[in-house]
Amino acid sequence: MSESDELRKRIAELEAENERLKHAINIASDGIYDWQITENKLYLTGSWYKTLGYENQEVSSSIEQWQSMLHPDDVESTWKALRAHINGEVEIHEHENRLRMKNGQYRWNLDRGKVVERDENGVALRMVGIDKDITRQKHSEELNHQLAAQLMQAKKMEALGAFAGGIAHEFNNLLGIAFGLADLITLKLESTPSYGRVGEHLEKLEEVLERGRLLVKQILTFSRKQDEDRIELDLNRICEEVAHALKMSKQFTSSLTLTLPEDILVIHADSTHIHQLLTNLLINADHACKDREGQITFDVSAVELTAQDIESEWLAQPGMFAKVTIKDNGVGIVDKVLEHIYEPFFTTRAHGEGTGMGLAIVHGIISRYQGGISVKTRINEGTEFNIYLPLYSKRSEDNMIRPESLPSSGIPLEENQDQPNVVFIDDEEVMLEVVKATLPIFGLRVDTFSDPLEALWEIGREPDKYHILVTDQAMPQLTGLQVINEARKHSPGLPVVLYTGLNDFDDKIGESQQLQGFLLKPLRVNELIAHIRAILSKEGRG
Repeated sequence: MSESDELRKRIAELEAENERLKHAINIASDGIYDWQITENKLYLTGSWYKTLGYENQEVSSSIEQWQSMLHPDDVESTWKALRAHINGEVEIHEHENRLRMKNGQYRWNLDRGKVVERDENGVALRMVGIDKDITRQKHSEELNHQLAAQLMQAKKMEALGAFAGGIAHEFNNLLGIAFGLADLITLKLESTPSYGRVGEHLEKLEEVLERGRLLVKQILTFSRKQDEDRIELDLNRICEEVAHALKMSKQFTSSLTLTLPEDILVIHADSTHIHQLLTNLLINADHACKDREGQITFDVSAVELTAQDIESEWLAQPGMFAKVTIKDNGVGIVDKVLEHIYEPFFTTRAHGEGTGMGLAIVHGIISRYQGGISVKTRINEGTEFNIYLPLYSKRSEDNMIRPESLPSSGIPLEENQDQPNVVFIDDEEVMLEVVKATLPIFGLRVDTFSDPLEALWEIGREPDKYHILVTDQAMPQLTGLQVINEARKHSPGLPVVLYTGLNDFDDKIGESQQLQGFLLKPLRVNELIAHIRAILSKEGRG
């Protein structure tokens, strides 16, 4: 082979190699640069321009132009990394920075390069490298960091919730005793001349205890695990509890007006979800009223939605709905924010003031219950959110057991009178004393036991002695449900009332155990009397 043939073959091989390299660069979509350092000349490939949205030569290929495209926060760190490599301190230059694209947005960039030519004194003359678009990777990393932070926060909240829930449960027992003692003092003194001034103090004491009861219920609600547990819920009462809790909070500064319908609206939902939904919306409304005299209205009503009323993105079906309207006089929501408000991690608040999950959670809950949400807003006038949740039923208050309708004093207990006999079990001795002193005032005989095994022995000894069993659920030796199961082995038809401090103790358990009455702590004696009388009336002893 002649020398010219050898040269042509070598040229063909180089061209083929160059072609393969060009295809590889295009497939990788990485930008390649060649920097003549001492001459301050910069060569950039077409793919480098393309990844930033430019056509070839649309911007000059100079170091000054490149630096002007760097994010202001990245200029110093980028040059520091470059100088370290050029001066021979690190073998390979590798640095992440942000470059401004043609549309004004910034793209994350991984710059990896190396000085390939130095003079006899070691001065860098030429550097080549690759710029790789890592925007998606950085966004994924940021999302993972946020999710990890959310998970860590959730674990902290779970641990704190378990701790708070335990304290709240114990505090509920103490509240029950305090309520009982206040009721007993009222019953003993209300017919005496000295009741006047003392009665006013007792009323104030009951107001304070009621605030404590609502606070404990909020703690127990939010300390629950997030497993879904749908039961029939009194939406009116939940709205009252949420409004009351926020009004007690020093962080909630707006005026809040709650309007409820005459009928009780019942929905089939998880109480934690509904508390969370309403609380998030009201806190957002309060935040929108920051630096102004906030006025928030919180209205609840029952409405019928037709197919024409239901928006296309809702999962709702035509029918009856509970409608909750939360309206504020805050700053309003601008259009460019409005279209993102349900996105996770989207927030307009300052760093550390919000996670951007509030409305995302609200939207998720409403979708889960096949409801709907709509928003109306005007800048500097306020925002109105309308929430629609499928209505389970409406109930008149006349059909509810109303403890407040009880007579203030009971029927005197006569020794020879055939009065109903109650067996009452609780491991709190002071609660037993309160019940033992109070129930006879309402014409009820009562035997109290702190040890459930002793109570079961007495029931087994005389199965027909008692007309109703009332028991606490959480006790050291046996749970209330275990007591009920054992008691019915001796007296199968014995009516029972169970009371507990657990908010998530739902109606399904009551149905499976055939409970005649169910109460939440703190136990109010007047509520207990109302349930006992209602049950005895059905049994033909009212």
